[in-house]
Amino acid sequence: MDNEKLNLDNILQEAAGGEPAVETEVEQPEEEPEVETEPTTDPEPAKEEPAKPAKPKTNPMKEVRDRLNTEQKAKERIEKAIQRFTDGDYNFRIRDFRTEDGKVDYDALSQAMDDADLKAKAETRGVTPEVQAEIERIEKEKIELQKERLRVSMDRAIANMQTSMNLQSEDINNFFKDSMALKKNPYQWLAQGGTLSDLYYLVYRDNLMKAEIDKAVEEAKAKWEASNSKKPPISNPAAPKTKSSPDGISLDSLLTQAVSK
Repeated sequence: MDNEKLNLDNILQEAAGGEPAVETEVEQPEEEPEVETEPTTDPEPAKEEPAKPAKPKTNPMKEVRDRLNTEQKAKERIEKAIQRFTDGDYNFRIRDFRTEDGKVDYDALSQAMDDADLKAKAETRGVTPEVQAEIERIEKEKIELQKERLRVSMDRAIANMQTSMNLQSEDINNFFKDSMALKKNPYQWLAQGGTLSDLYYLVYRDNLMKAEIDKAVEEAKAKWEASNSKKPPISNPAAPKTKSSPDGISLDSLLTQAVSK
């Protein structure tokens, strides 16, 4: 993936046969303020309330990150809705979903596109929208079951690969990124009967081959140096050669004795 953050849920969804899902957040309704009423009888003496625990200190940086993440998700949801509307063929317009304050209700737009797509699929299959909705519900359940199986298989495969290949969590993360860059979905690879080790060697084939060659060269060099270190030193060819007789006596000494007599 180019500049997009690697999302394991998306590649798992893709491997299970579904489309990558866009995460949405449900807005929590605001609590209505409590209305205080005046007591109709004499108030009882105030009771001493136990000391309330101190509120945990807020983390300003975390609040900023959470707000940025929320804004980013909202932006992605809007961009996806606009792209979907542009690519589709709908008999309504975006401006039909403007609210009183002039903003577009993209949730309503997405729901309208969902209804239109459901109706179109139902007409293609010759069934009612209700039947088509039930078919899609069953298909979605199958995808979720497949995702769960792949998730369990992936956890087991990662644990085995980390143990056998001595890989760390950072190595696994880089492996997933590099695999997706080569259009190789690790989850889909497992679903098709492959192993993570095979995929790892496929992704890093050039680097692993170079490492094996370098290792073989170093081993050969070490053997050569070890074998040469055991050979006796070569004598100096300029030194005079001494000949010996068969009984071990030096011929030069015999010649010297013969001349001296």
